[in-house]
Amino acid sequence: MEDNAVRASIPKGKYNTPAQFLKTALLWNTYAGDLHWFRFSVASFSKFARGRFNMVACFVPTRHRDQFREVCEQHEILLFDRPDWQDKSFNWHQMWQCQADMLFPHAGAIWHMDADTVFAAPCGPEDWMSNGKLICPYVSFDHLLAGGGRFGTWQWKSRVDDALGGDAKIATMTGHPHCHYRNVYAKTREEVARHTHSWEKYIHRQQNSFPQGFCEFETLGAIAHRFYHNDYVWRDLQTGTHPSIGRTAQCLSHGGLDGLHQFPEWLGGTQTPRQLFQRIGL
Repeated sequence: MEDNAVRASIPKGKYNTPAQFLKTALLWNTYAGDLHWFRFSVASFSKFARGRFNMVACFVPTRHRDQFREVCEQHEILLFDRPDWQDKSFNWHQMWQCQADMLFPHAGAIWHMDADTVFAAPCGPEDWMSNGKLICPYVSFDHLLAGGGRFGTWQWKSRVDDALGGDAKIATMTGHPHCHYRNVYAKTREEVARHTHSWEKYIHRQQNSFPQGFCEFETLGAIAHRFYHNDYVWRDLQTGTHPSIGRTAQCLSHGGLDGLHQFPEWLGGTQTPRQLFQRIGL
């Protein structure tokens, strides 16, 4: 797909605080069902992270675009859209996570934020970097297998191995925002197509409901580990701290805004997401 195949709505506003050595982008890839969460997430961006990324955008299915226009204009972020696969919309969503470089042709690295995750303290891209490199937090799949058996997070290993071949050793889908260098995205598409003889067709034919037949962030992480290992700082969460701790709060959208959730103590412990959002001033 060509970059110009993606329509963009560019509201007034400037993104004028560059990283010291590469241009950074922040992306929400979401849909109308999570619009009420997205409003809080972008409000947290405006409160805690505005001006810290070079480019900020939201990407949605074209059929949901109009519902996002007002909130994106309010927070001065780009709005991208493309027609989705209505029969397999989540697979399409995952495919576009792996095509984020097409949305940001000038970005050197891209941060992915979920609609049900908020910034909870002042932060910027440098907080997910160390010694000039992106930090990739991980847990070994062996550790996950020993702790939870063949279900839960461990099950995504089979999706990575099916998409790429080989024997993935680490799980990198450890919490938002995920961040990767732009080269990782094209290499991911190249390697999936090389191993499966397709890219879009492979993603489309996977199971769309949970547990999905493809896992975008574990696959991106595996490509980063295999081909760009020296460009990252690899942080083992069995011994190190996740860079998002103290900076973001991740919720579970299917639990609702008013369902009790166990947040870390620094966020106030057990409460509803709505109470947390009020606590941090959103």
